[in-house]
Amino acid sequence: MIKPDVIPPEIGIPLALVLWAIMLAPLVRAVLQPAAGVMLMSRHHRASHHTTATHKLRPEIEARLPLPCTECGKPVYRDQKWHVAHITPASQGGRTTRANTGAAHALCNLRAGGKLGAAATNGNRRRRTDAREGIRSW
Repeated sequence: MIKPDVIPPEIGIPLALVLWAIMLAPLVRAVLQPAAGVMLMSRHHRASHHTTATHKLRPEIEARLPLPCTECGKPVYRDQKWHVAHITPASQGGRTTRANTGAAHALCNLRAGGKLGAAATNGNRRRRTDAREGIRSW
């Protein structure tokens, strides 16, 4: 055991940090690194029936570029930032297939995402607020 009075004060704090890091390394590694082959996903994505196969379709779509953007209709070129996007949104039952995917500008796709979910969430919030305040829809 190392005696505290033997270690000079100027190296005491860095040494304590090193020892602390060595002791906690296995715990940190177990928490931060998933088991082999396991992806860290949110509860929503674990429960979702949608696939994340767009990484398999990206090379096929990239070979056909320039294509029209699925959101704005302007051409998407290889040197631009682009996403594999659904033509019929997954939230409306569109599947991740070759026929239902295309290229979209990154900004167009990010801007379009989440509108249906936001409308539902905001509508529910509005109804709860109206009910709490005694406001009737009729």
